[in-house]
Amino acid sequence: MQNKSSELTGYARRSSQTFDTKKMTYQINPKEIESVTSLPAPERYAHFISKCADWEEVWSLKNEEGFVSMSDNQGQPCIPFWPHPDYAKQHSIDSWNDCEPTAIKLSDFTSWWIDGMEKDGIKVAIFPNTGEQGIVMNPSQIRSDLESECEQYE
Repeated sequence: MQNKSSELTGYARRSSQTFDTKKMTYQINPKEIESVTSLPAPERYAHFISKCADWEEVWSLKNEEGFVSMSDNQGQPCIPFWPHPDYAKQHSIDSWNDCEPTAIKLSDFTSWWIDGMEKDGIKVAIFPNTGEQGIVMNPSQIRSDLESECEQYE
């Protein structure tokens, strides 16, 4: 996958303005980070769905130019997301060294973000590890998986 920054689109601009990231985040330790990031991509995806549903937040990287984006192996644009800022922070290197983890409310993600990415033809890169291996999918699939997981909590 190839890294780059993207402009702040309408859905990205809206959700990044109103979320207090210090109140919501759960704690993880370095050993957990190492263990989870070494899992195969499908298991990281399951972890992502579970944690994002539990904590009602999704994380990506952002700088002054906007949220980061990358390209998958076929050159399709995608935006990477993680379940915790510490996983995202591992990617604040090289061309993303000026980026900071930024939280997105799950409700904004499953509505504004997913709708906007579908409209713009942007895919979702879920929980890429430092080897840039993750699951790339259409936004509607992740919405379905997150909604199914959240229904279990009702």
